[in-house]
Amino acid sequence: LLPLTKLGFYLKVQDVSKRNPKKGVSASRRWKKAARKVGKIQSLVGRQRQNWHHQVSTQIISCNSLVATEKLNLKGMTKKAKKGSKRKKQKTGLNRSILDVGISNLKSLIKSKVNEAGGFYIEVPTLTISGDDSVNEGSLYTLTLGDVNDPGNDTVTSYTINWGDGNIETILVENLNNNRTVNHIYEDDSNPTIIVSLTDEEGTYNNVASKSITVNNIVPTLTISGDDAINEGSLYTLTLGEVNDLGNDAVTSYTIDWGDGNIETILVGELNENRTVTYTYEDDSNPTIIVSLTDEDGTYNNVASKSITVNNIVPINKNR
Repeated sequence: LLPLTKLGFYLKVQDVSKRNPKKGVSASRRWKKAARKVGKIQSLVGRQRQNWHHQVSTQIISCNSLVATEKLNLKGMTKKAKKGSKRKKQKTGLNRSILDVGISNLKSLIKSKVNEAGGFYIEVPTLTISGDDSVNEGSLYTLTLGDVNDPGNDTVTSYTINWGDGNIETILVENLNNNRTVNHIYEDDSNPTIIVSLTDEEGTYNNVASKSITVNNIVPTLTISGDDAINEGSLYTLTLGEVNDLGNDAVTSYTIDWGDGNIETILVGELNENRTVTYTYEDDSNPTIIVSLTDEDGTYNNVASKSITVNNIVPINKNR
């Protein structure tokens, strides 16, 4: 079969010519005939690929006076699938398709035709970056700046990292540690895309590498305090302590379930300086106070709880 694809021609034939006859045994006429057929098909594919290269490069040059390409790591892109991989066939097919395009020859033609037309040809350096796919808000994220693949062997002087949360950081090469790692703290949950640019003596190349990650939201915690026991009919005081939120989200309200069927919502602006809330239990019981809170990320139930005892008080006979 010899189907035409967008990126070139993909040859899929039974290459019987690889089945060499045993040593000392003359090749049969059938073997020679099959070998000639395969050779003709391979020559046809080569001519068609070359023709496609000329058409594509001519089309690109006719519309652009400046052409920029990346120096692709074809060796890495066409690595064999790992042993035991379930996608071995797919990887083999992908590798064959990539190699069948003849990228190196296509780039050479483009460069030659751009120069003939008086245009400019630039081969942009590439960079590999790595890091975890997710991190918790408020935790340290580590990004590793890998090797630079620069066709011109230019010296990189600095990297600019857009962390995807509004923060942009420029790092001089001499300030990089031996592991080539850079740290950042995401203060709130999000799905940022990290974009890295680099600068060398030729100029600045934007977005030479990128990585999308997930910053996980972490449930805030709250400390509450108060007496362990109180008499029925007396005022109970509950203190809402400090909120520990790795995401630094602003709490807007607290909801207190007093454990006797009554639920009360208190806006942060209504809290006194001591952050205390009072309540009267009308009857003896053993309630568990449960506090929930709400911030810009939503409502978090049962972030703090406290079990208390409400003592029964013997009534006084005033008629005696």
